[in-house]
Amino acid sequence: MDADVCSDADFRFKRPSSAGSRGSNRSLTRDESVVSHGSRSSGRSSRRQLPTAPSETASSTVVKVTKEPERMYKVVLAGDAAVGKSSFIVRLCKGKFVPNLSSTLGVDFQNKVLDVDGHTVALQLWDTAGQERFRSIAKSYFRRADGVLLLYDCTYERSFLNVREWLDAIEDSSPKKIPIMLVGNKIDQRAEMQQQGRRVVRYEDGQRLSREIDALFIESSAKDGSNIMEAVIELTRLLRTNEDLEVKTVGMQLQELKNEKKSSCCGGKR
Repeated sequence: MDADVCSDADFRFKRPSSAGSRGSNRSLTRDESVVSHGSRSSGRSSRRQLPTAPSETASSTVVKVTKEPERMYKVVLAGDAAVGKSSFIVRLCKGKFVPNLSSTLGVDFQNKVLDVDGHTVALQLWDTAGQERFRSIAKSYFRRADGVLLLYDCTYERSFLNVREWLDAIEDSSPKKIPIMLVGNKIDQRAEMQQQGRRVVRYEDGQRLSREIDALFIESSAKDGSNIMEAVIELTRLLRTNEDLEVKTVGMQLQELKNEKKSSCCGGKR
């Protein structure tokens, strides 16, 4: 079996031989089903909060990928153990919920090809272990990440309080600011836990924190699929916007340098 293909037998993912590389587009499964999403207006704030339920007006159709991805991004899933990171990836890539998944040991890997606003994009999804003893491994992946899906369990307050520790680890590991989508997972269980007297994390709590850390925010359920695709699509849009801006900025700087050299050369002639 190829290194980037999910095993149907147990839904655990094999990591590639070179975990640190971005990989080649040719390694992707080009015929997998993806969701094609319509265009959105540009210029959105990086702190935009998304609805707790999928939009009924959102236009999406299942299509086949027929061309090579135009761009590839490495997205790392982070957060405490048992917040649902592995279930999030299984729901995204397999369209299923598999109960009682074993805990991730180290890092697991999967590819996902999406058609976003008419552009084919490949995502390398890295599922990191949430246990403290694996934290150093997660940090090494943050260093090469283009974006992070930072999950907490909205029925377990401690996982929410630990978000800041994960944020510190992300910031300490990368010299640049990494776009983050803060995801409050397991919303399907929140009402029941609240009725049982358990402390839960409200939507407003997650929204407030996302504003403080300048992150996108959404609540989701890997069990029923709510907002799983929406979270990934919105983060991908932000990654594309940031990359376009970076390319434009570099282009302008090169042009200015070229003009300066030309001006200096012409000024030196007599």
